[in-house]
Amino acid sequence: MEIKVNVNIELGDRTFNLFKELFNLAGKKEKTPLEKAVSEPVSTPVEPIPEVKEVVEEKPVATPVPTAVPTAPVHTYTLQELGNAARPICDAGRGKEISTLLQKQFGVKSLGELSPDRYGEFATAIRAMGANI
Repeated sequence: MEIKVNVNIELGDRTFNLFKELFNLAGKKEKTPLEKAVSEPVSTPVEPIPEVKEVVEEKPVATPVPTAVPTAPVHTYTLQELGNAARPICDAGRGKEISTLLQKQFGVKSLGELSPDRYGEFATAIRAMGANI
């Protein structure tokens, strides 16, 4: 068995609006702070993310201390030593090679015209040709 009762009450506008708000609030469930945070859009300014540069820490490297390497003293050749060393090559029929060497590599026509500062270079060249110097 079901009983229905209808009640009509005449209220003023202020009272009607008050009851209306009460019924609206009664039907709504209060949100938790977490629900409010999730459901409400938040406007945050977007700032560009600064570029991160890799910082490489340089560790001091031990600089090797140069040690003295024993070297033979530089031999200074004389014109006579160069002539004596070149003589066996010329005697073996290769004098033309010595002349060509002097002209093309050293820019002189004879051993006597060779600059003393190039004596070592000439000694190396005739040593390559078989001179004993």
